[in-house]
Amino acid sequence: MKTEKDSSHKGTIVFLSHDASRTGAPVQLLNIMRWLRTNLPNDFKLILRQKGPLESQFREVAEVFSAEEAIAQQSFLHNVCLIYSNTITNGIFLRALPYGNIPIITHVHEMGCTIDLYGDENIREVKNHTVHFIACSNSTAAELIQMQRIVADRISVIPEAVIPEDIFCKTQPQTVSQIRNALGFSPEALVVTGCGTFDLRKGVDLFIQLAEFCARKKQASRELQFLWIGSIGDDPNSNMLRRDARKLESSLNLRLLGEVENPYPYIAASDLFCLPSREDPFPLVMLEAGTLGKPTLAFEQSGGAEEYCGLGGGFLVPYLDVAGMGTWILDHLMDRNTISTAGQSAKRLILDRYNMNATGPEFADLIARFMRLNAKAAVGFSQVFVPNIKGYSEESSVQKQVTASRWNRMCFNFRAQGFKNNWRVRIDPLDRTSIIEISQIVLKSAKRGKTLWKTKTKKDFDAIQVEGSAIRLADAKVLKLLSLGPDPILCLPALTIENEEKEFKLELVLRVDVSADVVAQHWQPLIQACREYDSRSKENVQLRTQLDDALKKIEKLSLMVLNAQTSIKGRRIFIWGTGSAGRHVADVMLSEGYAFRGFIDPDQEKTGKKMMKHLIFNPSILTSKSKKRAFVIIGSQFHPQISKRLRRMGFRPGIDFVRSLSL
Repeated sequence: MKTEKDSSHKGTIVFLSHDASRTGAPVQLLNIMRWLRTNLPNDFKLILRQKGPLESQFREVAEVFSAEEAIAQQSFLHNVCLIYSNTITNGIFLRALPYGNIPIITHVHEMGCTIDLYGDENIREVKNHTVHFIACSNSTAAELIQMQRIVADRISVIPEAVIPEDIFCKTQPQTVSQIRNALGFSPEALVVTGCGTFDLRKGVDLFIQLAEFCARKKQASRELQFLWIGSIGDDPNSNMLRRDARKLESSLNLRLLGEVENPYPYIAASDLFCLPSREDPFPLVMLEAGTLGKPTLAFEQSGGAEEYCGLGGGFLVPYLDVAGMGTWILDHLMDRNTISTAGQSAKRLILDRYNMNATGPEFADLIARFMRLNAKAAVGFSQVFVPNIKGYSEESSVQKQVTASRWNRMCFNFRAQGFKNNWRVRIDPLDRTSIIEISQIVLKSAKRGKTLWKTKTKKDFDAIQVEGSAIRLADAKVLKLLSLGPDPILCLPALTIENEEKEFKLELVLRVDVSADVVAQHWQPLIQACREYDSRSKENVQLRTQLDDALKKIEKLSLMVLNAQTSIKGRRIFIWGTGSAGRHVADVMLSEGYAFRGFIDPDQEKTGKKMMKHLIFNPSILTSKSKKRAFVIIGSQFHPQISKRLRRMGFRPGIDFVRSLSL
């Protein structure tokens, strides 16, 4: 394949990582992204569900966003051609990401125990949203096929890999003797090193038992030293293992080093890398040890170590045979030549196969195969709820992605039982501010195909109860809604269902428009009509309250849109206007937790005074020198004149200033 960068733009790839910890999966993703960064022309974005020590290194190769930022920004998935989900743990997040028809590849670094730990719902969502899987080992691929029933054609096996140059540059030969001295290890000792998080899956308890077995069998224990590198948690299992190690530490010559930023010098100072994992798909640290010329001693049937050692990367003993592992170490205590020779074999194996220059083209080929340059993100989700004993809940709902500006024909299959009378289906047509048109709703029995309820005439649409953030708009042909928030709710008429009916199908045809201009075209006449009616009916307190609520919904929407724009992050925000409109904007901003610097008013008598505990500034404050550029929200009925003045001052509409959406 072509590895040099092409000058033409090829779309954006979004990478998704569960965190930025210094553990196998995030480190491997960082290696992959670094290689792809120099060999692909695409732009990169990274979603981090949780932060960690690798975040700064990720920022060197991609724009980094939190999960909340990615979902909140309406334009986040614009021009995205592929989503690369790193680990099988991202299922619930993928369900919440409106990716539309953007392909998703899932890179699986896990096996049975970890997959089970995240639950059936997670793996079900991963399978629903993934077009292709990358397995990090043959063991992982076999488990996906046998246990998860994923067909083999949907899986590619690409082993984990390292960047040897990065490891070499962080390992200075002269530090080996210094580290041995610092740890109290004699130059003649055989040092056995293990590395990983402090949990049972990684076999830390077995490593402690291994040290105990060898100390019991070999009294001259100074000839043999054990070192464990890795973070030690505060959970009950970690505390128990820590106590075991402390009781035996002095007699076993066992050291628990904890997490270190650079483990490579410690691995280089050892002779043998021990991998006591019960289950490990393809541990990256095994390859890092091989790069430094250290062979791996591992259990059979534990995962990727079996295939790696089978190719010459190290040695295997029967599964969980701690005594067998200890006997192997003692048998080779005076036979350093076998260990050294195996270490050189492991190093050649890394340089030939398990490095990013070997596997990088395989990742690039898969990306080229599945990316879709004309892919379109969805604008949100439609969700259908059926009642359960808790009422309407996420557990009893089904959702589908919605594409903007075209008719979406969706079919929701769901199960319900235990309801005979007043059985009401709830539909949330779109989870964001929008104009929604619904041309048809049909509820059927899935088993018999019998139509239980459908919209035929305007009378049927009128029978639908409209709640939440939705307002019904006049239309003779369809159910037309203005939604001023993420929770428009439709409740169908109450139904009586026969006992044998349990499986249902709801067919929904809708079209949505989320553009601010179109939404404003509908809400502004509505607000004006309310104001005119309110002016004639001063005693109509209920209508005035509804109007205030609508204005607050609109202003909140405006603030959410502004907050999602990267153009205002880190800028000085001012509200231009000290009248009722300006105070209304400020009131909503404060109630929603948005900070602003103060108000702007050209009236010299107001300059320096305070309103709502914020200073009032003269417009000249906007041109004063500051490290942070100013951003203006116009909250005044004189917004046309203010807009002209801001343009003359060099402010750009939509970039440096906007007007309140409620004006």
